[in-house]
Amino acid sequence: MKKTDLKGDGRSNEPDALGHDEVNGLIAEGREQGYLQAGHIRETLRDVELTAEQMDDFFVLLHDLGVDVLEADEVAADEAPPEVIYETMMAPPVERIDRRYSLDEIRYSPAVRMRMPSIDLNTIVFATGSWEIPPDQAAKLQTIADGLNRAIQANPRAVFLIEGHTDKVGSDVDNLSLSDRRAEAAATLLTQQFGVPAENLTSQGYGEQYPKEDTDGPSLINRRVTIRNITPLLNGGQASLPPPPPGTAPPR
Repeated sequence: MKKTDLKGDGRSNEPDALGHDEVNGLIAEGREQGYLQAGHIRETLRDVELTAEQMDDFFVLLHDLGVDVLEADEVAADEAPPEVIYETMMAPPVERIDRRYSLDEIRYSPAVRMRMPSIDLNTIVFATGSWEIPPDQAAKLQTIADGLNRAIQANPRAVFLIEGHTDKVGSDVDNLSLSDRRAEAAATLLTQQFGVPAENLTSQGYGEQYPKEDTDGPSLINRRVTIRNITPLLNGGQASLPPPPPGTAPPR
């Protein structure tokens, strides 16, 4: 194992010899659960003065210890265990948020939106031109719903954006409408079947604008729904929001 002095005082980066409490805490946490979210690492070490080389050495150490680092940009629902789903929903922004953003800014700016990690609900398989979620696929949203309800219990003012997407089959206008319906279908299902509070969900369709697969033909992975916690964006980087005016809720 490469031993680099992380603190600059001659000590190596062995687990018990690191100079920063934050770094040692992350290593202990990673060893206990076997993984760390990249966004959680960035947030924890944001105010720790490590050089780029020292940060690289830290990630090498995690690898040597068998600690997986999960990139916070996107998590696939069919691969992630329930705890990773929940932690992704509660993860901090992948970069510092310096101001509050309006709901419209978040909806219509990919650069803003992508500052928060997302979960790809790839347990839902949409047929071409359809927004219906078959019952057997609906049941697979239980883990997502459990994570949402747990996150909302921890922060009753949390707001989650459900995003709908399509492939490039059909017209731009039709696909935009179809993606809206897919997002709304997922939001409605989460509320009606799994008891996720409607006031904590908002939805938006993006048509064919943000494909995962670059093809003009039918694409199963482009016909999808994703979800992300946008609360820190709405509140300037903070995890919680002040109470809204009575009787108001995020528009769907």
